[in-house]
Amino acid sequence: MEALGVLERFLVRWKVANYATGGQLDRIYSELCSTVFNESDPIEEMRGYLRGKYPSDAEFRAGIENKRVKLNDRTRYMLKRIEEVHYNGNVDRMGDYDIEHIAPRSAYTATRHSAWVTALNTTQATFEQHRDRLGNLTLLESDKNIRASNDPFETKKNEYASSDIAMTRAVGENYDNWNLDTIQERTSELAEVALNIWSL
Repeated sequence: MEALGVLERFLVRWKVANYATGGQLDRIYSELCSTVFNESDPIEEMRGYLRGKYPSDAEFRAGIENKRVKLNDRTRYMLKRIEEVHYNGNVDRMGDYDIEHIAPRSAYTATRHSAWVTALNTTQATFEQHRDRLGNLTLLESDKNIRASNDPFETKKNEYASSDIAMTRAVGENYDNWNLDTIQERTSELAEVALNIWSL
């Protein structure tokens, strides 16, 4: 199991930093299997070998801070691990939950979101570059997500406050408003957390 944990940390860094998959990874796995498991401490050998191959802290941080994330299972997994490791939560016991956009994806394209346009105080183009950053995402129980929907941040905070997900409660507790600056601030904070979680 420890070996799987080392590989998991390596692969998350690799994917977030947008390193190419395919042939290069195949070569790494092949070399790994043919060398480290013959050593007296294969786990430590594996760590040492992969440290020389995986993205640097700067590359991993840039992959979080400067890029939009896809709304897929990998992003859900990363948010779940951040909840478990950094916030001491246990998402698996919470039933159904969704990836929640704190500032709605359609903040500038739906007229009912005029409060968000004012709160974000930036251009639509700039917001669209940041709306899918990790800092604008959290996990939220599905029923609460439906109720919070695209409401203004002040209203969403009420749903966040009653969430069983500590990371989500922290958003409501730590921020009085939500705009481009807070998205960037929280993205940087989560990048630092991620560096500690996915480190060899």
